[in-house]
Amino acid sequence: VRIALHLATNYFYKGDYDNALPLSREAAATSHRVHGPNSTRYALAQATHAVFVKRLGYYEEAKQAELEAVAAYKAVMGEKHYYVAIMLGNVASTASLMGQLDEAEQYARESIAIYDELFDEGHPQRTAAENNLAHIFFKQGRHGEAQQAFRRVLEADRATHGDDHVKLSNSIEMIASSLRMQGRQKEAIPLNEQALEIRQRHLDPQHPDIARSQIQYAASLTGAGRLDDAEAQLTSALEILQSAQPSDPLKLSARTTLGQLYQAQGKLAEAETVYRETADTWRESQGDQSPDLANALHRLGEVLNALGDSDGARFAVTEAVTIRNDLFGPEHPDSVASRKLLETVQ
Repeated sequence: VRIALHLATNYFYKGDYDNALPLSREAAATSHRVHGPNSTRYALAQATHAVFVKRLGYYEEAKQAELEAVAAYKAVMGEKHYYVAIMLGNVASTASLMGQLDEAEQYARESIAIYDELFDEGHPQRTAAENNLAHIFFKQGRHGEAQQAFRRVLEADRATHGDDHVKLSNSIEMIASSLRMQGRQKEAIPLNEQALEIRQRHLDPQHPDIARSQIQYAASLTGAGRLDDAEAQLTSALEILQSAQPSDPLKLSARTTLGQLYQAQGKLAEAETVYRETADTWRESQGDQSPDLANALHRLGEVLNALGDSDGARFAVTEAVTIRNDLFGPEHPDSVASRKLLETVQ
């Protein structure tokens, strides 16, 4: 099991996913057979496998592996152990990616409650758990609460790591995203610049997190009407991600942001192509109940409506409404936005 996990990790970080995933699956299955479901070795095998499949967008498989690890750690170490808190936070993150936001918030709060019993408020793991909860607030459309939570995380990380640590870029970038979602692009742009500069100082030029910052920066620039600057950032991000798999969530995020740029530039046919491709890829990798699929369908509907294809627009937006209502409930801002678009199309 140890050898299989070691080999899988080497393959994974070389980008050889075809060899990495079968090995990590084999390691988890073998550990279950040899060590049993209530062992720390089985928990570690499942936790490692979850990291791999989550990174590739296989969220259902990742969540199941994380829940297996939670159960194993609880059986061996008790309900309030540090490892249980870590894995509960991981489950919360995966549930959030799947759009299961109420469930994600519950897991995140369980994780924080354990950390509160174990550590002081400024402990790095307690800070990471609050960061997890802040991301869930963001996806729930609670952008004011998210912004404040990310600011608390930023101050805690600054106290721990100083003013120029790469870890700060995460919170800075999410504060910018929260501001952008509130229509405050001009306030967001300097923060996007700051996050990108920090990562460029500390990371390899081809690191995916450089691309991540450029994608977020481009989104703010597009919202502010600085389309040439946004295009330059996206071009650079896509060059970094060119060798990534088509289903890589970060690559799909870059493609979605490119579609938004095309919309803003009036290149509606190009935007339609991008949104159709991203919708098909999300559907293939995550199934028919994905928040990312709903986002692609909503944007596809906007473009088709602008192109005069009202039937195509109605079909795409109706599916987006159904997915968002099922995942988030009818009162979530994304659900409301899709219903309003559907009314416009009809």
